[in-house]
Amino acid sequence: MMVVRALPMLLFGALAGAIAEQVNRKHLMVAALAVSSAVSATLAALAFGGVIAIWHIAVGAFLAGMLWSCEFPVRRPMLGEIAGAARIGPAMGLDSAMSNGTRMLGPALGGLLYETIGVDGAYMLGAALYAIGCVLILSLDYTPAQPLVRQWNVFKTIREGLVYVRGNRAIMATLAVTVIMNVW
Repeated sequence: MMVVRALPMLLFGALAGAIAEQVNRKHLMVAALAVSSAVSATLAALAFGGVIAIWHIAVGAFLAGMLWSCEFPVRRPMLGEIAGAARIGPAMGLDSAMSNGTRMLGPALGGLLYETIGVDGAYMLGAALYAIGCVLILSLDYTPAQPLVRQWNVFKTIREGLVYVRGNRAIMATLAVTVIMNVW
């Protein structure tokens, strides 16, 4: 299921990044959280009805991965824009600490939740938490740092990004280390 969830990032990550540069990030984040809530609620209903199957969970994981591939290019730039240049370091540090902390605690907490409230309860809790996230993002006072471009070519944007990355040794080295760390 982790591969099924990570596959959209590999397949659609660059496309999601190009789209995130052209639309209001707040709207994209709200849409992703709303869809995530609906997917979790659907899986909860299937589990509650006793008809959930592995393929349902796989489809849910793939959809979560699709939304996850949008989340990275939306959340981080949004965080930087909200924090401002003077507080970008602490903001990114806190974001990284929270992400890694949830990766460490998440499996144990997930197992405890599964044991305590069952798969239907765990999916329902997920749906509720996504909905709360949606409400919190909606209440956020956010204005994009730069005006959105209305006429754009997604593939040209991706190509320009790849050309820029290939021409920057520091980014290439960072990507190489990232790939090596994630593969091993």
